[in-house]
Amino acid sequence: MMKSYLMFYVLVVAVFSGGHAWAASNCNLSLQNIRLENTGKNVTYDIFEAGSFALIQNHLIDIKNNSSDLTCDTVVLIQPKQNFFAGSQRGQRLEYQILSGRNSASIYENGLAMVVRNLKPKEKRTLSYQLKFAAGQYVSHGPYRNLFDYSAVEFPLNRTNVYDETAYDFQVRVNKSAKISLWGTNERYQYTVDFGELETGKTLQLAPQLLVQSTADYAIDFQSENHGHLRHRSGDSTWDVDYDFFVNHRPISLTAGGHRSRFRQPASAVGDRYSMMFRVGNVNSKPAGQYEDVITITVTPSLVH
Repeated sequence: MMKSYLMFYVLVVAVFSGGHAWAASNCNLSLQNIRLENTGKNVTYDIFEAGSFALIQNHLIDIKNNSSDLTCDTVVLIQPKQNFFAGSQRGQRLEYQILSGRNSASIYENGLAMVVRNLKPKEKRTLSYQLKFAAGQYVSHGPYRNLFDYSAVEFPLNRTNVYDETAYDFQVRVNKSAKISLWGTNERYQYTVDFGELETGKTLQLAPQLLVQSTADYAIDFQSENHGHLRHRSGDSTWDVDYDFFVNHRPISLTAGGHRSRFRQPASAVGDRYSMMFRVGNVNSKPAGQYEDVITITVTPSLVH
C-alpha cells in the first residue's frame, strides 16, 4: 500500500559556501537525458514470470546547474499522467509501483518529489527512481504507454517558480506468447495414457486437461508419431490399431500425422482448459503385445491477432 508523506522545509538564512551564492530565483537549471537503465532488457512484461515482479525498470534523469556562480537547491517533480500503463485495447492496463532510488524523495501525488541540495555551478547530477510491475497481471499483447512529466521547481516546493520542465513517453511491451501444460496432474508436460487391455470401441476419458494461457489468439498443433495408430511393439505397421482422439468432444484427425486447431485468446489469466478422450478402433485379429503412439501437443500465438 502506498503511503503519502508531506515534506516541510524551513529555509532560515541565505548562506555562502566556497564563494558561491544561493539565489533561488536566478538559478539556471536544466533537465536532461531521460532514459532507462539497460533499456534492451527492461521494456518487456512477461505474463508468465513466476517471481513477485515481472518487470523492474530503473529510470534515470540528469539535472544540470548551468549557472556560472550560483549553488542551487531544487525539487524535481516526477508526475506520471496516470498510475498505470495503458494498452491500445480499451481497459487493458499494467499497474506499477513507483519508488525512489538513492535520492531523497517522497511520494508526491501519484509520482515523486526529489530534493536536490547544493547543486554547484556547472554540476550535473543523475537522479534515479524505479518502477516495479507486479507479476500475475493478465493483459493482451501490444504496447503499453504512460506519459511522465518532469519539472525542476524552487526549493522547498514552490511550483510557481519553475526552472525547467519536460516530458517523456515511456512504453512497456507485452509480446505475443503462449504456454501449454497439463492441468489436474503433477506431470505438467508429459503424461502416459494406459489403455489397459485393448478392446474394440473402448473409450478412455483422461483426468488431466490441456491448459492454455496466451496473450493473443493461438493455435494448438497435435502431432502423432504413428499417424493416429497404436503400433505393435514389434514396429510392424501391419498390426496397427486405429484410434480416435477428441478434444472438448471435437474429433482431432491425426491420420495425416498432424492437426491444427485455432482458438481465441483466453478471457482471463486462468486460461482455457480442454478435455481429452480416446476411442479404440477394431482390435480383431491383432496379435497380443504392447501397442503405443506418441502425441506431441504444442501451442503457438497467432501472428495476425
